[in-house]
This record gives sequence, structure tokens and C-alpha cells, in this order.
Amino acid sequence: MKIFQGNAALEFFNYPEVFKMHIFVGVFCRINKAVMIFIFAMMATSAWSACAINDTTDGSGYYKYVFSNFNPPEFNSNVAKNTVIYSKTAVAVISNGLGARLMNCVPSVTGYLVGKSTPVNNIYPTTVEGIGMRVSTRYGAAPVSGLGYSNHSGSFAYILIDVTVELIKTADGDITAGGVLDSDFLYERANDAFGQLLAQYNFSSPVVLRPKVPTCTPQAPEPVRMAQTVTQKLTSIGSTGAPRSFLISLLCKGGIPGSLTNAYVTLTDVANPGNIGNVLTLSKTSVAKGVGVQIRKGEQILGFGPDSNAAGNRNQWFAGAVAYGQARLDIPLTARYVKTGENVTIGSANAAATFTISYQ
Repeated sequence: MKIFQGNAALEFFNYPEVFKMHIFVGVFCRINKAVMIFIFAMMATSAWSACAINDTTDGSGYYKYVFSNFNPPEFNSNVAKNTVIYSKTAVAVISNGLGARLMNCVPSVTGYLVGKSTPVNNIYPTTVEGIGMRVSTRYGAAPVSGLGYSNHSGSFAYILIDVTVELIKTADGDITAGGVLDSDFLYERANDAFGQLLAQYNFSSPVVLRPKVPTCTPQAPEPVRMAQTVTQKLTSIGSTGAPRSFLISLLCKGGIPGSLTNAYVTLTDVANPGNIGNVLTLSKTSVAKGVGVQIRKGEQILGFGPDSNAAGNRNQWFAGAVAYGQARLDIPLTARYVKTGENVTIGSANAAATFTISYQ
């Protein structure tokens, strides 16, 4: 059995006497009136927020700003709620303009700076659970109104803007895992949060958030030898053979006193990566037919899912929590044959499954 973080592999096999399994592992007039009013309102809104932006180097209808060198260090995951974890003020530079910004807005509009999603007290949620973001310019913290743009060309002509980005703990408890922030974090729109997009602000490189929590590495596994199974014991579809136990073991270290992280696992069928059922597909080299493999955690038959460490991945399951000072996490599992067809052909029964660990 091979196990390693990312595309780890499980191997199960038996001798060829019976099976071998090798697992890498109103009315009408009112309706008309309502529709006409709605269309009129939509046309009015569109006309109000029409700004011509024609001088971008990439042909996009809005300006793009880059915010560079935002590199948060490791941080204490146990700090109090509303604590600022990291803050940086830098100049955001336009990356797709032919010099200064030149817009012609008819009629005039007011720029409105807004972040992603819905803020609470000017703090926007991020892709990392328990961490929010506050973005400020000289006009204040988003969402906030900025400059007005008039109906003559070149009404707005700067290419630099000071931006302050703060990362703030929003969780009541501990932060148990890090992650990568979305690249785009601030938008400038015409008049309000739903107006025409005038500018977008992006980080220059991926921003990785790293709380001081334990980290783990899978231990090199041993092959799992499956129990011999005779076809007479597999009397009906769904009947199973004897289980064999094995472990996925993680060696862990790091973190700070009081910190912890949660390990989740997804198993993926190598022969059929789209498999979201709970029977592992035999490999093409197998001789046996009419059987598959089930993997269980306790009494739970585990399903298979996409090879991804994203939180909430299909058929992802909780493996265990790792606390500060815990040297290892052993995940006990069992594997067994299961009859999948009316007729069973004896011979080698090889299969492969990978697993991916997600820390959350």
C-alpha cells in the first residue's frame, strides 16, 4: 500500500489462487403593464451608467489594477476575534491602460468601490474560513463612493491609487486551516454595487494564508494483502468477502499550543475517475469478473470522488483532528471484495485508488 499527500496510492493484493487486488487505492393587461415598466426601468438604469472605456491594451471594457507584494507571514490562529492579522498599504498600478485612464460617462456617474460578496461592518468574507478582508482607499473602507466622472473624455486621469488591505479574524473559535485568496478583491462600479464595472483590482501573485497549525505528512505504507475468497461465498449481488484491515498514517508536527487542524480524505477510482459510487473498479489487467472492492471506515462504506483537496469535495470524509503536540494520526480502514455481477469469473482482481488529504 502506497500513501502520500496529493495523489497517494493504496495497494491491495492476494495470490492468484482466487483473486488478486492491486489498489492504487392580475389580468393580462396588468402583466403587460408590469413588463413594460420593468423594461423601461432596465433601459433607464443602463443609460444612466454608460461610460465609454476604449483605451485598454487588452480590449477589455474596464481598467485593471495590480496590488503587489501582499505576502502575509504565518500567523497565530488563536488570536481574538476582530484582530487584524496582517495589513499592507501599497500603490495599485494600472496594468492595461495606455497611460492615464480616459473615460467618457454620459451622464456623469460616481465611482463606487466595493469588495466581493456581502460585507459585515466593511469586512468581506474570503475563501479562507474565519478570515475576512477590509479594503480601504483615501475615500474610506469599501463599500464607499469615490470620485465623480463627467461627460467629457478624460474626466478621470490617474494611473496609481493607494490601497490598504487588512486581513481580520472573523471566527469565534480557532482557525484550523489556511488557503489561497481569490486574485480579485476590489471593484469600482458606476454609482452603486450593481453598476457598470469601471475597474478591477487584483493581487499580483497568489496570496497564501498560513495559520500556525499542525502539519502532517503521510507515512510510507505497506501493501495490504486481501483475504482469499471463494466464489461460493459470494452468493448474491452485494454479498461480500472477509475484510482486511489497513491504516493510512500521517506523521504530524508544528503548530502552537492550543492549535489544531482537521484532516479530510477523498478516495478516487484510478480506473474510472468519474466514479462517485462505493465500489472500486477493477483494473483492465484483471482476470476476475463480477466483483469489485469496497473500502470501509468502521461500518461506513466509503464512496469515491474527484481528485481534489477542495473543502466539500464529493464523497469527502472526515478522518480526524490533529492537535498541537500530536505526533501522528492513524486512520483505520478495511477493504473487502463485493459481488457486482450475476456470474463471477475467478482470477486476479486488481484495482487502484488514490486518496487526497484536505486540511480544513
